[in-house]
Amino acid sequence: MDKIVDMFKANENLINHVLRKEFPKYLEILSEGEKQELLEEGESALARAVVTFNHKRGIKESTYLYNCIRNAYIDSLEKTMNRKKHIVLVKGGKDIEVKAIDEKSTED
Repeated sequence: MDKIVDMFKANENLINHVLRKEFPKYLEILSEGEKQELLEEGESALARAVVTFNHKRGIKESTYLYNCIRNAYIDSLEKTMNRKKHIVLVKGGKDIEVKAIDEKSTED
């Protein structure tokens, strides 16, 4: 069990790194509360990934953890952006334009 705790603590920096590297445009449009929710989602994803990691699969630990955190952020952002009636244009797997319209502003 100590191994899992050590592995979690050693990789905590991945939570912020993945968010800043993969989703910088979203950070500009999210509120502080939504950013905090994302960070909490990243922590829980890291915890799940540390427990389920198996070196026998042939994948590096950091790659596995990075992808688990990234996938959790994608799922969480999808839910958040659906609430905001969000429009994203995607080209080649990269966001090229991000526009958010709050539900409150569309009612006026």
